[in-house]
Amino acid sequence: MKGRFTPETVTLTLYGRDTSAYGVCWYTEDAGEPIVQYTCEDDVRFKNCVTLSAEVRDYGGRARNTAVLKDLEPGARYRWRVGDRCGVFSPSEVMTAIRDDGEELTFTVYSDSQDRAHFGKWLSAAWRDAKAHFPCTDLTIHGGDVVDSGTKHRLWERMMRHGRGLFSGTPVLPVTGNHDHFEEKDSVMHPYFNVTPPKDKPEPLMYYSADAGPVHFTMLCSGDYEYTERHGLKAEQIEWAKRDLASTDKPWKVVVIHTPFYSPGKYGSAERHQSQPVSLRAQLNEIFADAGVDLVISGHDHIFSESYPILRDGRADHDAEYIVKRVNGRFYRLAVRPEGPVHVLPGCAGNQNRPVECEMDAEKTGYFKDIVEIPTGCVSYVAVDVKGDLLTAEFVLVNAKSGERVITRRFGIQK
Repeated sequence: MKGRFTPETVTLTLYGRDTSAYGVCWYTEDAGEPIVQYTCEDDVRFKNCVTLSAEVRDYGGRARNTAVLKDLEPGARYRWRVGDRCGVFSPSEVMTAIRDDGEELTFTVYSDSQDRAHFGKWLSAAWRDAKAHFPCTDLTIHGGDVVDSGTKHRLWERMMRHGRGLFSGTPVLPVTGNHDHFEEKDSVMHPYFNVTPPKDKPEPLMYYSADAGPVHFTMLCSGDYEYTERHGLKAEQIEWAKRDLASTDKPWKVVVIHTPFYSPGKYGSAERHQSQPVSLRAQLNEIFADAGVDLVISGHDHIFSESYPILRDGRADHDAEYIVKRVNGRFYRLAVRPEGPVHVLPGCAGNQNRPVECEMDAEKTGYFKDIVEIPTGCVSYVAVDVKGDLLTAEFVLVNAKSGERVITRRFGIQK
């Protein structure tokens, strides 16, 4: 009987722009009396825990359970778990509430973990490397395509079972990829994460924003192209993005969107796929440059690339100043006070790597400062550290079987 209330697909997210609030979401076979418990890190038996009742609703014949942990102390470490009043609980996780001093933030970026054969084991290889080398990570970004088919719950369950700590040990900010919605126009990723949608859009295609430390994150949904015949985003989302970017006084602005504006892979370089990236450039390049966006993170093409700063007219700024600076014993190539955002693709965190397709086209290759094709058998991610007027990033390529590092690239931005 209790097995009907065993938690699956447990996720932790930032909930809105208040970094003392965290959204929790999980599924059970049937609706019961779902609860969330949290306590200090050392209280492993939850003797002095706070217990919150969760909301429950039907989704696809299963019970979707959600709750919000509020007023957590910045920088404090909490042990937490989800379960049911009948006594069934998930394994506990320990999370650190993000500091609100506005000075520093470390986050890791994964994308395209959809995995037709290994169900998250390849993503776990990237995550293990990140845990070892960036143990103080505050936040996880996922650039979309978490699973191969967003409507299949079993794929979500397997993916999150293998990557349990990735999705629940640190708060996650995800965006919707095409595999997360292509069987349905509305997002089928939103039901697996408890994020705060815009007030005027209670069931979003999943665009929203969040603040963490010195960074404002604007999370966009390129799934709008299902409504625009692959010609960019709907006006509703564009206008929301303009208001959102203008509403923050955070010193750093990061935009995350699954479909890239610029990519050396097929979705950014092949003629048959040009309508969406060209439309996004026309719609948003000027907005991003005028709003002072620093970094645009995308996925979709399963390749690593770092662009030159992109000017408001869409050109790559080949005259931008770059310096090499030593930070914590490592050397980074930094764009100095760029006049537009740098666009980054973090590669592939699953087993569907793709080739570069722009080698013979001088115009298309001219957008990029660096390109790395992800070889067979490897996964990748990007780790970003923001401190003061410096953003440093490290692209890491890992052998999925051995766990050995294959390639690293270090780059960043100096304001």
